[in-house]
Amino acid sequence: MGRKASARFGSYAIVMHSVSAFSDALRQEMPAPFRHMTPLRSEVVARSVVAAVRRGRRRVVLPRNANMLLLGEALSPRIGDLIASALTMRPIARLLRMSRGTTYHEAISSI
Repeated sequence: MGRKASARFGSYAIVMHSVSAFSDALRQEMPAPFRHMTPLRSEVVARSVVAAVRRGRRRVVLPRNANMLLLGEALSPRIGDLIASALTMRPIARLLRMSRGTTYHEAISSI
């Protein structure tokens, strides 16, 4: 029940979702997930969140093409894992325009 919140069970859903999310993260610890991706600029994130609030949207997914990862995860954790693994590959990240300019890895290495 951690994937779907219900009225009067919000606290339970929070705890179960956090356990589920933590388990998902641990399962995927081997690949460096953002190594070849370019971080979104804070201005892009802020504009997207404000636009979503104005439109009454319940959720904002950034970058937008990450929706495929959420769809894959909803269909099957295995499909979600395959998509997440594919996104760790530089050619796939470039194809999806998620790798342009300074990557997370380069940004962290320069600190």
